[in-house]
Amino acid sequence: MGVEKHFEGKRVNLSVDLPPYVNRVSNLINAENRTWDSNLVRTIFSQEEAGEILQLPVSSTGQEDKLIWQHSISGGFNVKTAYHVYHSQSERAPSSGHHLRAQAEVNWKLIWKLGVTPNVRTFVWKVLNNGLVLELIDDHNGLREVWGKLENKYSEQKEKVGFLSTVSWFLWAIWRSRNAMIFREKHDEPAEVVGNAMVLQNEFIRAGQRPPAITRPCTTANAPSEPSGGSSTGVGAVVVRNHRGLAISSATSRYFNVASPAILEAMAMRDAINLAKSLQLTEVIFEGDAKVLIDAMIKNSNVDYNCDVIIQDCKVLAETLMPHSFIFVRRVNNWVAHSLAKKALRDNSFCCNNLAQLVWPDSRLL
Repeated sequence: MGVEKHFEGKRVNLSVDLPPYVNRVSNLINAENRTWDSNLVRTIFSQEEAGEILQLPVSSTGQEDKLIWQHSISGGFNVKTAYHVYHSQSERAPSSGHHLRAQAEVNWKLIWKLGVTPNVRTFVWKVLNNGLVLELIDDHNGLREVWGKLENKYSEQKEKVGFLSTVSWFLWAIWRSRNAMIFREKHDEPAEVVGNAMVLQNEFIRAGQRPPAITRPCTTANAPSEPSGGSSTGVGAVVVRNHRGLAISSATSRYFNVASPAILEAMAMRDAINLAKSLQLTEVIFEGDAKVLIDAMIKNSNVDYNCDVIIQDCKVLAETLMPHSFIFVRRVNNWVAHSLAKKALRDNSFCCNNLAQLVWPDSRLL
């Protein structure tokens, strides 16, 4: 049976004769602990292929499989990365170069920084890239030239982005007014179009303003991790403190076949949530110094698609802990948990001794 898989941009053909009881990926996963059956994987595949497979994270909550767009960090498809793929392929392909020279007048990267909604950003990109026709503008090369001059109106990046964001909202309002005239026979006055653009921009700005956070005494769980230098092994540690700051529980876990430090941090976060559930804690604050992962839990921001399956596990598990919150802390403020992880990494017997792990944080906090 031939299986094709991409590993870090490389296409690897896994041409092996699979046993009859292995006809799907789930047959390679231990159903009890939701991890790869490493012995079975190493028996079937070559050493290199087995290593790549064992580094793929496995969901502990049974998340469904999904398609991954390998050209983006998050694994999700977006127009920005599709454009870059197309542009890089166009540069390699033989052509007259006329079309590419015309596009070079626009700083395309700046478009993705505009303070507008995704649909307006895509609209502007299409207009400037000949993908959308505005009847009031016959020459798109001229439009790109005007846009380029507007880019140079300000030297500071912040002022430039703010100004072009306003221009984009006005273009969007004109486009909406044009559609209303064609499809609904509605004729807007110029002043009305300008007012609509300003309203849309103000609503977008207000939507981005977050209310101040409210804090209160509760249980805190810190979950750092420590990778083993030069290998794919690491240790995650969890220290649970009450509202007085006293350690009430702690635990460590050793992970094998870990592809990146980010995955190691995500696994430690998942262990922290599982520990809070087993202790039946309420009003839990989860502190961590991996800002990307904390932002993913708070704001649903994108993470490396290799971490995404673990982040989804964390969200599912955390739903049963209400109320709860996730807070980013600097590494220097998370030193006790990091010290616990480092000790467990150096001392395997300590990593397996739950009693020692429970007593040790108190000795460090005295």
